[in-house]
Amino acid sequence: MLELRNEVWQYEYMAFSRRIGELWEKFVRTAFDYAPRGLTYFIPPLFADVRKCLKKELTEYISQLPVSGEQRRELLEYYEKVWSLVDSGEINLESDIHFEFQGRRMNIDLKSGFGSNEKGNTNRLLMVAAIYRNLEAGYKNVLLVRARENQNNHYFRTLRDSGVWEAYCGADAYSQMRIFTGFDIDAWIKTNIDWHNDFAADTLTHFRSNNLLSYLEW
Repeated sequence: MLELRNEVWQYEYMAFSRRIGELWEKFVRTAFDYAPRGLTYFIPPLFADVRKCLKKELTEYISQLPVSGEQRRELLEYYEKVWSLVDSGEINLESDIHFEFQGRRMNIDLKSGFGSNEKGNTNRLLMVAAIYRNLEAGYKNVLLVRARENQNNHYFRTLRDSGVWEAYCGADAYSQMRIFTGFDIDAWIKTNIDWHNDFAADTLTHFRSNNLLSYLEW
């Protein structure tokens, strides 16, 4: 598939990184889908439902404050102003995988790597993780990234150091996958995947000359 696409329309880094990301995420997801330990999957809440629940809680709290009706109205107006900054677009709380593991709810987000255009996605991930942490005590957000540390940029480090994500990359990401699934994906890749010998010579030459080989380091 990759070779035929490249023959018709040669890959540049944006298209190639996107396609490799799609392939890698579907590939490692298979280990979770068939995990022998029987992970218990669940459907995450919609952002609209979370917003409705939070608004109800705050409205009830404000209604009990020993303040005047005018002050209550102003507090609610300020609350709506804060939400207006968030509501410019519907936030998708559904990350790649949601399951219960050892009695704890897990939010797993899979990502091939962090490039120069990840600011918007990084901000979304920070908000999503913060919402989950406030929904339920002990909710764990885990980010698993294919690219090694030196192949990611500061956006990965921002998420790793945020306090709301546990972020792992490269070999560490595969180690975490093994903990959750019981399957050593890293060992399977090293035994069964050999991009450099599987691709045709002209395809490999194009990838090499356009600095695309790092996306094939699985």
